[in-house]
Amino acid sequence: MYTKSKWERGNSPSNDVRSRHLLNNLENGVEQAHGFLGNGPEVGSSWGMWEDLRFDSNGIKAAGIKDPAYSTWSGELRSYWFSPTTSEDLFLNVQMPHAWDGSAIYPHMHWVATTASSVAGHQIRWGLEYSWASIGSTFPASATVYASTSYPNEQIDANKHYITSFDPITPTTNQNGLSAMLSCRIFRDSTVVGDSFTHGAFLLEFDLHYRMNMIGSRQELTK
Repeated sequence: MYTKSKWERGNSPSNDVRSRHLLNNLENGVEQAHGFLGNGPEVGSSWGMWEDLRFDSNGIKAAGIKDPAYSTWSGELRSYWFSPTTSEDLFLNVQMPHAWDGSAIYPHMHWVATTASSVAGHQIRWGLEYSWASIGSTFPASATVYASTSYPNEQIDANKHYITSFDPITPTTNQNGLSAMLSCRIFRDSTVVGDSFTHGAFLLEFDLHYRMNMIGSRQELTK
Protein backbone atom coordinates (compact mmCIF):
# COMPACT_ATOMS: atom_id res chain seq x y z
CA MET A 1 0.00 0.00 0.00
CA TYR A 2 1.37 3.42 -0.97
CA THR A 3 1.92 5.89 1.88
CA LYS A 4 2.47 9.61 1.26
CA SER A 5 5.78 11.07 2.37
CA LYS A 6 5.93 13.87 4.94
CA TRP A 7 6.63 16.35 2.10
CA GLU A 8 3.60 15.15 0.12
CA ARG A 9 1.36 15.37 3.18
CA GLY A 10 2.47 18.93 3.75
CA ASN A 11 2.40 20.08 0.12
CA SER A 12 -0.44 18.16 -1.58
CA PRO A 13 -3.40 20.33 -2.61
CA SER A 14 -6.49 20.19 -0.43
CA ASN A 15 -9.47 18.09 -1.36
CA ASP A 16 -11.33 21.25 -2.40
CA VAL A 17 -8.53 22.23 -4.79
CA ARG A 18 -8.33 18.73 -6.26
CA SER A 19 -12.10 18.71 -6.73
CA ARG A 20 -11.96 22.03 -8.56
CA HIS A 21 -9.19 20.67 -10.84
CA LEU A 22 -11.28 17.58 -11.56
CA LEU A 23 -14.37 19.64 -12.39
CA ASN A 24 -12.34 21.99 -14.60
CA ASN A 25 -10.86 19.05 -16.50
CA LEU A 26 -14.30 17.50 -16.90
CA GLU A 27 -15.80 20.78 -18.16
CA ASN A 28 -12.90 21.21 -20.60
CA GLY A 29 -13.44 17.69 -21.85
CA VAL A 30 -17.16 18.30 -22.41
CA GLU A 31 -16.41 21.58 -24.22
CA GLN A 32 -13.89 19.81 -26.46
CA ALA A 33 -16.40 17.06 -27.21
CA HIS A 34 -19.06 19.65 -28.07
CA GLY A 35 -16.54 21.49 -30.23
CA PHE A 36 -15.81 18.28 -32.11
CA LEU A 37 -19.41 17.11 -32.46
CA GLY A 38 -21.07 20.50 -32.92
CA ASN A 39 -22.99 22.91 -30.74
CA GLY A 40 -25.49 20.57 -29.12
CA PRO A 41 -28.49 18.46 -30.10
CA GLU A 42 -30.27 21.02 -32.26
CA VAL A 43 -32.05 18.65 -34.64
CA GLY A 44 -33.37 15.29 -33.43
CA SER A 45 -30.55 13.21 -31.99
CA SER A 46 -27.89 14.91 -34.10
CA TRP A 47 -25.19 17.08 -32.62
CA GLY A 48 -25.27 19.46 -35.56
CA MET A 49 -22.18 18.30 -37.47
CA TRP A 50 -22.47 18.09 -41.25
CA GLU A 51 -20.37 16.02 -43.64
CA ASP A 52 -20.32 15.36 -47.38
CA LEU A 53 -20.39 12.11 -49.33
CA ARG A 54 -18.55 13.13 -52.49
CA PHE A 55 -18.67 11.67 -55.99
CA ASP A 56 -16.27 13.33 -58.40
CA SER A 57 -17.92 13.24 -61.82
CA ASN A 58 -14.75 11.82 -63.36
CA GLY A 59 -15.20 8.68 -61.26
CA ILE A 60 -18.94 8.18 -61.95
CA LYS A 61 -20.00 5.40 -64.33
CA ALA A 62 -21.34 6.14 -67.80
CA ALA A 63 -23.53 3.32 -69.15
CA GLY A 64 -22.68 3.71 -72.82
CA ILE A 65 -26.28 4.46 -73.80
CA LYS A 66 -27.14 8.09 -72.93
CA ASP A 67 -23.68 9.27 -71.95
CA PRO A 68 -22.77 12.95 -71.59
CA ALA A 69 -19.71 13.90 -73.62
CA TYR A 70 -16.38 13.78 -71.78
CA SER A 71 -14.86 17.05 -72.84
CA THR A 72 -12.50 19.89 -71.88
CA TRP A 73 -13.95 22.85 -70.05
CA SER A 74 -10.80 24.85 -69.13
CA GLY A 75 -7.42 24.32 -70.76
CA GLU A 76 -6.93 20.55 -70.65
CA LEU A 77 -9.27 20.03 -67.67
CA ARG A 78 -12.03 17.54 -68.44
CA SER A 79 -15.40 16.59 -67.08
CA TYR A 80 -18.79 15.34 -68.30
CA TRP A 81 -20.71 17.84 -70.47
CA PHE A 82 -24.51 17.61 -70.29
CA SER A 83 -26.37 18.65 -73.42
CA PRO A 84 -29.13 21.32 -73.42
CA THR A 85 -31.25 19.27 -75.87
CA THR A 86 -30.72 15.57 -75.00
CA SER A 87 -31.33 13.80 -71.69
CA GLU A 88 -28.05 12.20 -70.56
CA ASP A 89 -27.18 10.30 -67.38
CA LEU A 90 -24.52 8.82 -65.10
CA PHE A 91 -24.73 6.07 -62.47
CA LEU A 92 -23.36 5.50 -58.97
CA ASN A 93 -23.93 3.51 -55.78
CA VAL A 94 -23.76 5.05 -52.29
CA GLN A 95 -23.16 3.43 -48.89
CA MET A 96 -24.12 5.66 -45.98
CA PRO A 97 -21.24 6.10 -43.48
CA HIS A 98 -21.24 4.63 -39.97
CA ALA A 99 -21.19 8.20 -38.59
CA TRP A 100 -24.58 9.04 -40.17
CA ASP A 101 -27.39 9.72 -37.67
CA GLY A 102 -30.13 8.18 -39.86
CA SER A 103 -31.86 11.49 -40.64
CA ALA A 104 -32.62 13.14 -44.00
CA ILE A 105 -29.94 13.44 -46.68
CA TYR A 106 -29.45 16.49 -48.90
CA PRO A 107 -28.31 15.71 -52.48
CA HIS A 108 -26.78 18.41 -54.64
CA MET A 109 -24.88 18.97 -57.86
CA HIS A 110 -21.77 21.10 -58.38
CA TRP A 111 -21.48 22.33 -61.94
CA VAL A 112 -20.03 24.96 -64.27
CA ALA A 113 -21.08 26.36 -67.64
CA THR A 114 -18.53 27.69 -70.12
CA THR A 115 -21.10 29.89 -71.91
CA ALA A 116 -23.08 32.57 -70.09
CA SER A 117 -26.85 32.84 -70.26
CA SER A 118 -28.15 35.69 -72.40
CA VAL A 119 -31.32 36.01 -70.29
CA ALA A 120 -31.75 36.30 -66.52
CA GLY A 121 -33.74 33.49 -64.94
CA HIS A 122 -32.50 30.66 -67.12
CA GLN A 123 -32.09 27.43 -65.13
CA ILE A 124 -30.77 23.90 -65.47
CA ARG A 125 -33.07 21.12 -64.23
CA TRP A 126 -31.15 18.23 -62.68
CA GLY A 127 -32.69 14.87 -61.83
CA LEU A 128 -31.89 12.10 -59.35
CA GLU A 129 -33.43 8.62 -59.60
CA TYR A 130 -32.69 6.36 -56.64
CA SER A 131 -33.63 3.23 -54.73
CA TRP A 132 -32.61 2.93 -51.07
CA ALA A 133 -32.44 0.00 -48.62
CA SER A 134 -30.80 -0.98 -45.35
CA ILE A 135 -28.96 -4.29 -45.04
CA GLY A 136 -31.56 -7.07 -45.00
CA SER A 137 -34.30 -4.85 -46.49
CA THR A 138 -35.74 -5.03 -50.02
CA PHE A 139 -34.94 -2.25 -52.47
CA PRO A 140 -38.23 -0.52 -53.39
CA ALA A 141 -39.19 0.73 -56.83
CA SER A 142 -37.01 3.70 -57.73
CA ALA A 143 -38.14 7.26 -57.07
CA THR A 144 -37.12 10.37 -59.02
CA VAL A 145 -36.67 13.91 -57.72
CA TYR A 146 -35.75 17.13 -59.51
CA ALA A 147 -34.01 20.41 -58.69
CA SER A 148 -33.45 23.57 -60.69
CA THR A 149 -32.79 26.45 -58.28
CA SER A 150 -29.07 27.09 -58.11
CA TYR A 151 -26.81 29.05 -55.82
CA PRO A 152 -25.90 31.75 -56.60
CA ASN A 153 -29.47 32.23 -57.92
CA GLU A 154 -28.69 34.64 -60.73
CA GLN A 155 -28.09 34.86 -64.46
CA ILE A 156 -25.68 32.03 -65.30
CA ASP A 157 -22.13 33.28 -65.87
CA ALA A 158 -19.37 31.48 -67.71
CA ASN A 159 -16.93 29.49 -65.57
CA LYS A 160 -18.70 30.24 -62.28
CA HIS A 161 -19.08 27.47 -59.69
CA TYR A 162 -22.79 26.73 -59.08
CA ILE A 163 -24.54 24.33 -56.71
CA THR A 164 -28.07 23.01 -57.27
CA SER A 165 -29.66 21.42 -54.20
CA PHE A 166 -32.50 18.89 -54.13
CA ASP A 167 -35.06 18.90 -51.35
CA PRO A 168 -34.02 16.69 -48.44
CA ILE A 169 -34.87 12.99 -48.72
CA THR A 170 -36.00 11.37 -45.47
CA PRO A 171 -35.32 7.64 -45.10
CA THR A 172 -37.92 5.13 -43.93
CA THR A 173 -37.23 2.60 -41.17
CA ASN A 174 -36.09 0.21 -43.94
CA GLN A 175 -33.55 2.75 -45.19
CA ASN A 176 -31.95 4.35 -42.13
CA GLY A 177 -29.81 1.44 -40.92
CA LEU A 178 -26.04 1.19 -40.66
CA SER A 179 -24.41 0.90 -44.12
CA ALA A 180 -27.71 1.49 -45.96
CA MET A 181 -27.18 1.68 -49.73
CA LEU A 182 -28.58 3.88 -52.48
CA SER A 183 -28.37 3.02 -56.15
CA CYS A 184 -28.56 6.27 -58.16
CA ARG A 185 -28.93 7.72 -61.63
CA ILE A 186 -28.14 11.42 -62.05
CA PHE A 187 -29.14 13.29 -65.18
CA ARG A 188 -29.93 16.64 -66.75
CA ASP A 189 -33.65 16.84 -67.51
CA SER A 190 -33.03 19.05 -70.51
CA THR A 191 -36.04 18.06 -72.62
CA VAL A 192 -38.64 19.80 -70.40
CA VAL A 193 -39.68 23.44 -70.14
CA GLY A 194 -38.17 23.72 -66.64
CA ASP A 195 -34.67 23.46 -68.14
CA SER A 196 -34.39 26.83 -69.85
CA PHE A 197 -30.60 27.19 -70.13
CA THR A 198 -29.80 26.78 -73.82
CA HIS A 199 -26.16 25.76 -73.40
CA GLY A 200 -24.34 22.73 -72.05
CA ALA A 201 -23.09 22.38 -68.49
CA PHE A 202 -20.18 20.46 -67.00
CA LEU A 203 -20.88 18.39 -63.90
CA LEU A 204 -18.02 18.68 -61.40
CA GLU A 205 -19.37 16.60 -58.52
CA PHE A 206 -22.46 14.98 -57.02
CA ASP A 207 -22.69 15.13 -53.21
CA LEU A 208 -24.90 14.08 -50.31
CA HIS A 209 -24.89 16.24 -47.20
CA TYR A 210 -25.70 14.23 -44.09
CA ARG A 211 -25.66 14.77 -40.33
CA MET A 212 -23.39 12.91 -37.92
CA ASN A 213 -24.08 11.85 -34.35
CA MET A 214 -20.87 9.81 -33.87
CA ILE A 215 -17.49 9.59 -35.53
CA GLY A 216 -18.26 5.95 -36.39
CA SER A 217 -19.94 2.89 -34.89
CA ARG A 218 -18.93 0.99 -31.76
CA GLN A 219 -19.67 -2.35 -33.46
CA GLU A 220 -19.01 -3.44 -37.02
CA LEU A 221 -22.67 -3.70 -38.04
CA THR A 222 -24.47 -1.87 -35.22
CA LYS A 223 -24.05 1.38 -33.31
